[in-house]
Amino acid sequence: ITVSEGNSAISLQLRAQSPDIQLWWPTGMGEQPLYHVKATWNDDDSSSSVVSTTRRIGFRVFALVTTNDTDITQQQQHQQ
Repeated sequence: ITVSEGNSAISLQLRAQSPDIQLWWPTGMGEQPLYHVKATWNDDDSSSSVVSTTRRIGFRVFALVTTNDTDITQQQQHQQ
């Protein structure tokens, strides 16, 4: 990743396979596994790190899926 001069923010998106991730649960609901994520930025002219940071993160997933259960047409489509 190259950040042009003058920019002070960058956003990264990391991907991991779901079998490798254990979900973090609230206290009393399950385990709270945390993962270390380290980001290091290097100067183009040097192999030594200029800035490095490490964070511990947990993964939680919450999804609320709703359908209009008063629409008979939609109910019939789901039953077919």
